[in-house]
Amino acid sequence: MSLTTQPDPHGGTTTLGRPVTNTTAYVVDHHNQPAPVGIPGHALLGGICLARHYHNRPDLTHERFTPNPLTP
Repeated sequence: MSLTTQPDPHGGTTTLGRPVTNTTAYVVDHHNQPAPVGIPGHALLGGICLARHYHNRPDLTHERFTPNPLTP
């Protein structure tokens, strides 16, 4: 999935949806470091809402999920 937004010509901000409790979202560069504002990157999403259908499926969980590179 690719998320693309354009700068607001009036100087405002562009939002992608609304905040969700117990969820994290980062935009990172190709080194998995936070991407500066205006620089394209990859979306890293985390939280309990992403794990639906993975309960008791360690093989699928391992295949689809990776540790958060921004936390120890």
